[in-house]
Amino acid sequence: MQETAEIKENILFQKIAAGDRDAFKEIFELYSPVIFPLIKKIVIEEKTAEYILSEVFRIIWVKAPVLKIKNVYAWIVTLARNRAVDSLRRSNSDSETIDFYDEEYEDFFILPALSALIMTFGIEYALTKADLVKKSLEELTEAQKYVIHLAFYEGLTLIEISKKLHIPVETVRTKILIALQILKEKINAPEAANG
Repeated sequence: MQETAEIKENILFQKIAAGDRDAFKEIFELYSPVIFPLIKKIVIEEKTAEYILSEVFRIIWVKAPVLKIKNVYAWIVTLARNRAVDSLRRSNSDSETIDFYDEEYEDFFILPALSALIMTFGIEYALTKADLVKKSLEELTEAQKYVIHLAFYEGLTLIEISKKLHIPVETVRTKILIALQILKEKINAPEAANG
C-alpha cells in the first residue's frame, strides 16, 4: 500500500514534468494541506504563508521537467521548508546583506538536494506517522526541542544557534544529533511500527 501511494506520487510528478495540469492539481490538493501548516509555522503571517505556498507550487511546475525526484514527499516538504525559511531570513535581514533571488539562487539554496540514502515513502505513510512524530518531539528535553526549532523552523545555522544561546558550536551540534537520534529511534521502534 505504501509503495502504491509512493509510485502514484512519482507518476504524478512525471506527468507534471510533461505539462499535465490535472496531475499538478492532484499534487496541489494532496500536498497543500500538509505543507501549508509547516509554512505557516515558520513564517507565521497568513498572507506570507499563502504566497510561499503558491511559490512552492510555481517551483514544482517550472522545475519538474528538469528534475528527477525519487522521493516526492521528502522533496516537496523540504522545498516548502526551504522556501519558508528563506522568506523568514529575508524579512529579518537588512536589504544590503540579502542575496538576489533569481533562478540560480533558487537552484542552489531553495531546491532540495536529498541524499539517496533517505527512506522513500509517500504522503499517506507520512500522515500515518504524524502523531508519533509529534509525540516523540514532545518527549524531547526543552533544550533539544529548542535547538531543533531554531534549526528547522527558523533555519539558523549551528554558528547562529551557538551565538544566540551563548554555547559552543559543538554543544549545539551534539544537542541536535542526540535529539535526531532519539526521534529516529522512537519513530522506528517496533511498537511504533505496529501502533
